[in-house]
Amino acid sequence: MERRRKCMEQIRSSGLEEQLAYHTAPVLMGIKPAGLFSVGQALGDTWKQIRAFHQKMAFSGLRIRILCSCKKRLLLFVYQEQRLEAALSPSIRTLLRKKFGYRQTQSLDAMLSELAEHIQQSATFPHEIGLFLGYPVADVLGFIAHHGEDYLLLGYWKVYRNAEQAKQLFSQYDGCRSYLCGQMKQGRSLYQALQVAEKSSNAF
Repeated sequence: MERRRKCMEQIRSSGLEEQLAYHTAPVLMGIKPAGLFSVGQALGDTWKQIRAFHQKMAFSGLRIRILCSCKKRLLLFVYQEQRLEAALSPSIRTLLRKKFGYRQTQSLDAMLSELAEHIQQSATFPHEIGLFLGYPVADVLGFIAHHGEDYLLLGYWKVYRNAEQAKQLFSQYDGCRSYLCGQMKQGRSLYQALQVAEKSSNAF
């Protein structure tokens, strides 16, 4: 536990590229539609770094959206447009409208704006955020029904069904993180590491 705490402190104090690699590697490497993490406002010129990310990664459809900001921190939502569009299937959009009160479920931009509203108006993260992050519907609804308790597996989210399948997916996510962070420790930038991964069919 102490080792993990020190690791997280190092990540929080590192640059935006390192934080992206650690927190959103599966998104950057194309096996997860979206990820979420917060950074300090004092993290260099965060806004400038986000603009640079968009310029360098425009070809990939990867985007960073600020869902919430305060004096000290920014909440960053990192996503791949096409994958997120696909993840938010018609049935998911119906669920968002009927159960979570979303008004607009046609435009991805409008849905993300509503998600930002829900985050800013809620004392805690709204439960539907899991649907935007690519979590299985059964696990999102299971979390709500069980109030976050009685889960089968705890990993990147709390699993209430298909634990073995989730375990394999979590292992893939860990592999993405290990690969990108490892590449950057060797001196490559995030963008160089992603280019290497794109050229290799066995990146991790």
